[in-house]
Amino acid sequence: MKIALVHDDLVQRGGAESVFFHLSCIFPRAHIYTSVASGYWTYRFREKKINTSFLQKLHKKLGVYRILTPLFPLAMESFNFDSYDLVISNSARYSHGIITKPKTTHISYIHSPPRQLWSHIKFNGLLTTLPLSIGRIWDFIASTRPDILLCNSKTPQSRIKKYWNRDSIILYPYVKNIFFTCKESKGSYYLIVSRLAKWKNIDIAIEACNKLNLNLKIVGDGPDKKRLEILGKSNVRFLGRINEDKLIKCYQESIALIVPQEEDFGIISLEAQACGKPVIAYAKGGVLETVIKGKTGEFFYENDSESLCSVLRSFDPGLYSRNDCINNARLFDQKTFDEKLLNIVGNLFNAKL
Repeated sequence: MKIALVHDDLVQRGGAESVFFHLSCIFPRAHIYTSVASGYWTYRFREKKINTSFLQKLHKKLGVYRILTPLFPLAMESFNFDSYDLVISNSARYSHGIITKPKTTHISYIHSPPRQLWSHIKFNGLLTTLPLSIGRIWDFIASTRPDILLCNSKTPQSRIKKYWNRDSIILYPYVKNIFFTCKESKGSYYLIVSRLAKWKNIDIAIEACNKLNLNLKIVGDGPDKKRLEILGKSNVRFLGRINEDKLIKCYQESIALIVPQEEDFGIISLEAQACGKPVIAYAKGGVLETVIKGKTGEFFYENDSESLCSVLRSFDPGLYSRNDCINNARLFDQKTFDEKLLNIVGNLFNAKL
């Protein structure tokens, strides 16, 4: 069976990219397609050839890929998959819009319908209304192209139904096995692991920890870093982007993970639990499926610092069992993900893979 794997773009280093890399491990002979690829991902896929679109040259020349956004749908449609039996697209933006012929089966793993078209929108009259309408029309048409839609939690599943009027199958992402090797340790600070973008609401956690004089460590990098660094006092430390071993050590030495934003799924909350640590999360999105209130963590219900403060004031890490956290995370292990995906593919082709 000839298989291709497609991702929106290989520039960022988030959860969707991690899933895509793992798909390439499940299907090691599959060919890789994406609109543009950075040097980091070219190196990660050094044993494979990455097939990029016509945008790759522009990306290298301009150095900034987001200004190419209007061209991404065209880039996805430019690929030819006629020779493939199966194509699996991994989409948070545009890759579900690839075009395949009837003989090629297309499974699309949806992390979310494009947020910039449906949810994270700032209206500015005709400057946004017209391109937004055009983008939504393309996206709705593109949503009809995959034969099967998979999604990473109930949150994108509801969006898929609302925006695209299609059913989908939930296939939860997995926690890497290495996180279950974390040693037990008493924590001395609260932890955030996130891309530093404004919509991630990290300022809420900084304000709360400043107010209560709690130690906070923040792992990650992004466009909002400078603003957040100004907000942080001496109790807040920014660690930047770190490797996996250092990340596990951060989980190990933390009191709890704070998730101040709504995530479609949020693998970070499960990484913390796999390390035996509880989670304090804003009560929306994927955490409602991965965190058990009163057992593996707590929720705050208003997306502001005062709501988070009220939880932090009464939070007692001794009330949460390390084993409960780990056992909950094991429900989302790598083996479960792999088996369910292979069963879906195997049933389509009446073959055991």
